[in-house]
Amino acid sequence: MAPLKPVVFSVLVVALFVLGIFDVITNYEENKCEMTWMFEMPQYLRVPMSKKIMEKFPNYGLYVYGEGQYAVTLQSMQMTGVPVLFIPGNAGSYKQVRSLASVAFRRAVDKRKLYHFNFFSVDLNEEYSGLYGSCLQDQTEFVHEAIKKIFGLYKNAEIKPKTIILVGHSMGGLVARGLFTLPNFNANQVNTIYMQATPNQSPVVVTDADLASYHQAVNTYWRAHGNTTLAHVTLVSSGGGEYDVQVRGGLTPLDGITDEERGISSSTTHIPKAWVSTDHRCIVWCKQVVLAFVRSMFDIVREDTHVVSDDIAYRMHVFRHHFVQNPGSIGHVTHWPDTLTLQPGQWSEVNSKLHRWRKDKVDEMTYLSIPIGLFDDVDHAMVQSNIMHDSWVCVCERKEGEEHCTSCHDISFTGNVLPPLYSNKKVVHLDLNAEDMLRVTHIVVIVPATEKQVEILWDVYRRDKRHLSNTVPGLMETMFSYPESITKGTLILDLGTDAAFYRLKLYNMNNVLKVYTVQLHTAKCREPKPDDHAGSVIRLHIPWNNEDSYRFVGYSQSGNLSIRLQNVPPDPIINIQSGEYSWDTASATNDHVELYLHLDPSCSYKVTLALSFKEMLGQLVRFYGLLLPTFCVAVLLMSLVFQLKTVAAGGQCPSLLNSIWQMKPYFVVPFALVIQYVLQLQFVQSALTPMGIPEPDIAGLNKQGVMFKGAQLLLYVIALAITTFQAGVIHLIIQFKSRLLGLMFGWLPSSLARMLDKLMTVLVIAGLGAAVCLNGSLGIFVCYFVSFVKLLRLCYSTRQVPDSSLQSRYHLMQTLFMLWLWLFMLNAPPLVVFGKAVQSSHSVVVFSRDPSRMVGAAAVFVFLILSICDTPLLGRTSLRAVSYVVHGLVILMLVFAMVTLYRVTYILVASLGLLAIAQLYSLLSGRLAPRPKTE
Repeated sequence: MAPLKPVVFSVLVVALFVLGIFDVITNYEENKCEMTWMFEMPQYLRVPMSKKIMEKFPNYGLYVYGEGQYAVTLQSMQMTGVPVLFIPGNAGSYKQVRSLASVAFRRAVDKRKLYHFNFFSVDLNEEYSGLYGSCLQDQTEFVHEAIKKIFGLYKNAEIKPKTIILVGHSMGGLVARGLFTLPNFNANQVNTIYMQATPNQSPVVVTDADLASYHQAVNTYWRAHGNTTLAHVTLVSSGGGEYDVQVRGGLTPLDGITDEERGISSSTTHIPKAWVSTDHRCIVWCKQVVLAFVRSMFDIVREDTHVVSDDIAYRMHVFRHHFVQNPGSIGHVTHWPDTLTLQPGQWSEVNSKLHRWRKDKVDEMTYLSIPIGLFDDVDHAMVQSNIMHDSWVCVCERKEGEEHCTSCHDISFTGNVLPPLYSNKKVVHLDLNAEDMLRVTHIVVIVPATEKQVEILWDVYRRDKRHLSNTVPGLMETMFSYPESITKGTLILDLGTDAAFYRLKLYNMNNVLKVYTVQLHTAKCREPKPDDHAGSVIRLHIPWNNEDSYRFVGYSQSGNLSIRLQNVPPDPIINIQSGEYSWDTASATNDHVELYLHLDPSCSYKVTLALSFKEMLGQLVRFYGLLLPTFCVAVLLMSLVFQLKTVAAGGQCPSLLNSIWQMKPYFVVPFALVIQYVLQLQFVQSALTPMGIPEPDIAGLNKQGVMFKGAQLLLYVIALAITTFQAGVIHLIIQFKSRLLGLMFGWLPSSLARMLDKLMTVLVIAGLGAAVCLNGSLGIFVCYFVSFVKLLRLCYSTRQVPDSSLQSRYHLMQTLFMLWLWLFMLNAPPLVVFGKAVQSSHSVVVFSRDPSRMVGAAAVFVFLILSICDTPLLGRTSLRAVSYVVHGLVILMLVFAMVTLYRVTYILVASLGLLAIAQLYSLLSGRLAPRPKTE
């Protein structure tokens, strides 16, 4: 039996880890996405492809979307609109184009546009492109053929398009960028790519070498050709925020892939007039998000030529308007006026720092003048309104003797919209000490005549009274101050009335594991609720990325917002040409998280900032959960090392539960850290790269800002606990089922048991054939199943005959069984893809590009040897040598296979193969040794 303390510790750690998983999959508010509705029956018309293409890609297809009478006109396949091609992602359907296409069609009809869009979509057989990289090249080549076919449909069009807009969801976005790597692709045919929840930085999980190489090839090409063949391409990448548990937001940005002058990275939580977090599939139909994409598509099309503008700066201006900063204009404004001539109207000068001006309707043009020159103790101002007019606020210098300004400088374009949706609220912030504001005497709010209610709120204040700062405690400080850090919070602010805006800067928010909850409590309001849109807004501002989050808190209500990061500052400074990264903290102009509090001045508030322990566990799972399989396998292999060393020393093979905690983390992790450090030295990289030695996985994690000091040690300890718990559960299951097996089949004669052994051998040989001819994972599954049966029988035998050799065999077999279990789980994706291929073709097909074939065949062959030599033999020299080599392989695994999981399977099979060779050598040596002579 294992010691009690490790077992208790393991149960506690697993319970906390499960709590983190629960937080990831359940910690979300009610879905705020509005549905997109079709007003007519949607139809997907198949576009005929050539026989040659269909023979090459029999499972793929091309469709064009239509609805109602519009679908009838498309049956002739004579297109006249602006072409858009939707590329679905992992297990995605071509029908996911419906929301984008329907909204765009309805907008063209309602706005009476002189042009419209033709939305095409490729059917990629819902392949698991996020798990099986071999299909990505086929998908890319088919999309290329689809684009050529689409342009052929416009041969009779009056206006022939020169470019096509690409929209890629998930891995479809990567395929869209992968088109440019094809040698015969005409790069000039695409100048705009939209990507929805696309893992641009790296694959979510690296299950095979093809997936890793495709991703690396695409990103390498874009970094190398950004200023040449790709200089005309603009990109928009949007992540789904915290609710997308499949592709976390830190993987979607374009940092280091394209220049910021040609690429926009945002989040659905940040997109103006969206402000929602979406799950991985919801992003394609969430109305607020779809509207942002569709509006930007219409705005990049030139009204005179009805083709997508070839002006890069103009397209980027459109994208920033719709995805980064919308000043609240009615539509996209190409050029804002610098100077406004103020027409005759009613003037009202309000000599108050804080004022709310509300009218049910405005009969004539009205100007509200705020004389900031009269306030000596102010340096900042905030102006908020719901005016449905583009140019609504400006600043001027009133000359001496003038009654009011006759012209002013427009500053409306510096504003930004605020929630809630449909409130038309927008806000402008001014730094009165800025160089261009030194001569300004008045802020002028322009209120045109309207029948709708108008509300304007301004607050002129002193910075040191409203712009506050606080240093959030580190993880260690939080642990030492527990439970007060959670129950009482780390910050409490009492905000009285007569203040409409506060800004709180949070220092030391530099780790993805740090999660805090800001709570805004409304203490008291002295006025009745003015309207449904009245209330406060909490904004989490991430200066180094467009991932702001908003939370609207109703009038006299309380609300909260989670403060957590998708990536950490400082951003890497990346040379696009060389692809080199460098870290420069001093270059970051603002690398601190900020909270913007837009408040109702008639209410008093209390703000608390408290650590969220549960969400910290969720962040641990979200960012590091996919790294744990490598560490769990490392723990098991180190347990095997201890067992082999014990047997080599002449002892019996100890149990797995006793072996796990014998090999401490410092036997592995420090060596891995040293090797990682050495391999990242510039001169070492230069020497090893030509030899084909990859860079350590930690380099990619460092570029994403995920790793921190002690992370690998923490992960190894968590893996120790998980493996202990897993081994204990499996031991209990085996004990229970072996007893059940004894009750059911204990009366059978021994001849049937020998027949079962032969049957198992035949099954393994069949598994070898399946691994070679069909799918390698099938062979691994057979090995896993047979090892399970063997383990049951050994457990039953050890209870019937309490023999030390049987017990030793059982202990070794349990360790090997868990290794086979991990080997099968790591190779499960190819089996899932193979099963889908069989299902779609309704026959057993040859899985031609199976990433698990070689591993599976080798694993089954190793299993055959281990089945023959399943006794821990006393070949001390060979077993001790194997233990040292396996120990070294484990260290290399932590260096090169933390992220690239397919390499773990290579090391697993290699370790088991070494054991099989040693066992076979010991067996043959024992049988071939000369017998002693008899007298």
